[in-house]
Amino acid sequence: MRTFFGGSAQEAVAALLEDTRLSDEELDRLERLVEKARKEAK
Repeated sequence: MRTFFGGSAQEAVAALLEDTRLSDEELDRLERLVEKARKEAK
């Protein structure tokens, strides 16, 4: 991630979402992971 996205998780995820067709299940899982990260950051 550091090499391609300057260490930015946001840029890595954005690249994945822009360049890849994800299933509804995959998008749901990503949504749950984001919600979990939000809760843990508080």
